[in-house]
Amino acid sequence: MVSSVTVSSFVKQQRKKVLTFVGFSGAGYEDPATLLAHAERVLDAQNASRTLVNIGATAEGIGKVYELAKAKGFSTIGIVSSLARDEAVPI
Repeated sequence: MVSSVTVSSFVKQQRKKVLTFVGFSGAGYEDPATLLAHAERVLDAQNASRTLVNIGATAEGIGKVYELAKAKGFSTIGIVSSLARDEAVPI
């Protein structure tokens, strides 16, 4: 487990604005395509070289935005509940 001090230090070292996406994991979305389209519009309004994208670390739900952000050249970080680890949720 990483402490909040370590995460905070890492983020400060990046010298980038942090853009956080929040949402649901395993509960899913009624319309995943709309989720990704909205996320794409938000990302397109940002400068990838100056923005660090923060999303929960699970592969489900809002975590699907990782692939989109990476494809657009954003650096990403993820913060996830220890519950995901305890329940062996794919990260």
